[in-house]
Amino acid sequence: MSDNAPRRHHQRFFYIFALLAMFTMAWFIYHAHTQQQAAPAAPLPEELAGLALTEVVAGARAQRRLGRLHGTAIGFAEAYMVTYGEPGKKLVVWLGISPDAEEALFLYREMDRRMPDTPFFQDRRELTVNDREVIEVSGQGRKHYYWLEGRRNYWLEVEGPQDLDGRAAVEELL
Repeated sequence: MSDNAPRRHHQRFFYIFALLAMFTMAWFIYHAHTQQQAAPAAPLPEELAGLALTEVVAGARAQRRLGRLHGTAIGFAEAYMVTYGEPGKKLVVWLGISPDAEEALFLYREMDRRMPDTPFFQDRRELTVNDREVIEVSGQGRKHYYWLEGRRNYWLEVEGPQDLDGRAAVEELL
């Protein structure tokens, strides 16, 4: 009997250890799941120019994508990439919200100042839409519009047939 006592003690210890380990893992999984915050809802409509919202990228993921596009981190307080429609007929809205209006204006002016130097965009035109200055450029087979509204820098990319009216989409967003 004394030979079995240490064996039972080790088995009991193993079972208790295994139960505690499983409980601890379950707690961490549950805790991590309940603590995850959903991506913040984009401050944009569910539908734009008749196209349904199909994707929202927000927060750090949107910041990283903006950084890859520009070759450097931008430092918005909030960032969103919102897609409407499907490939071949879609709108993509990039929205960067700065900490304050002064920073947003600086970023807008820098982007607009550098626009003529980029090989990706051409045919810069100044438009007035709903009493607001909006810049239109062409590039990569698409039309693009950008404008400033307080702390918010907007960039709208229009991909699709002629009947997809980017200017109308801009009007909806203003």
